[in-house]
Amino acid sequence: SNVKSLASKAGDRLSDIFISYSRADRERVERLAAALEASGFSIWCDKNIEGGTEFSKETEERLDAAKVVLVCWSKASVASMWVADEATVGRDKGVLVPIALDAVPPKIGFRQIQTIDFSSWSEGTGALEFEQLAQALRAKLQAERAASVEARDIRAAAASRSPTQQTLEGT
Repeated sequence: SNVKSLASKAGDRLSDIFISYSRADRERVERLAAALEASGFSIWCDKNIEGGTEFSKETEERLDAAKVVLVCWSKASVASMWVADEATVGRDKGVLVPIALDAVPPKIGFRQIQTIDFSSWSEGTGALEFEQLAQALRAKLQAERAASVEARDIRAAAASRSPTQQTLEGT
């Protein structure tokens, strides 16, 4: 498939966590990404997207394939249409985990979702806010795995029913 060829071309498997951020916050987000990877998380963030360019196919495929969308709200990201679009995908899929890099509230439409305050993060993996984030990410990943297993089991059960059973049950 196209996604598989994209992953092998990039030399990695598709990542579990898509990080959405504003380029203005790139240095802070890269340190966060490094800390997450050091803690065993599989992450991806697009460092090459430029304002005014078309939303790239790779970014869209990775966003759609992500098991979690980590949005980094900041003064810059609340003004970004890219971040809003990416956060919307995460919210609509039920896989959004938002953090606040500074004291600005999340963009309107995302304020009902609990946001982890990262404004005073000291960049260590032992910091309270990092531990809260890691716990939230693990919870979303476990829920996604459980949903995947349940969907596979339902498909297997449906496939094992005879055509007569399916007709009688109205499926």
